[in-house]
Amino acid sequence: MRGVLVDLDNTLLPWNSSEIPPAHRAWLEAARARGISVCVISNNHTTRVESALRELGIPYVSSARKPLRVGFVRALRQLGLPPEACIVVGDQLLTDVWGAHRMGMRAVLVRPVVSTDGPHTRVNRFFERRLRRLLERLGLWPEEG
Repeated sequence: MRGVLVDLDNTLLPWNSSEIPPAHRAWLEAARARGISVCVISNNHTTRVESALRELGIPYVSSARKPLRVGFVRALRQLGLPPEACIVVGDQLLTDVWGAHRMGMRAVLVRPVVSTDGPHTRVNRFFERRLRRLLERLGLWPEEG
């Protein structure tokens, strides 16, 4: 793995804040120190993404339209890496994980930073909960550990 595409809202920071928690800043810095390229990929608008990342100097793709491929293609171009060299980290099954898999990338689904969501995300969470319950019943959802 040479690159990480990471979601912004409720992955790196709370959706209603512009402050990246110290532990997440440290994680970003550690990845970059190890030579791993990092690009933030967000469905949010440019102003929001810029305000959160201004001092970190991390490349980003805003208005990515995940799970569509267009934002992922733009992020991979910025990193100069092929999909098979990257992993996607995000808090949503229907945007981050599905989008990654559509591009042939592996994905890590993380717990949201905060338990509340913005209006658009609430709709996704409704469907994600139903999908997760179905996958659990079928024995296809990994056990948490």
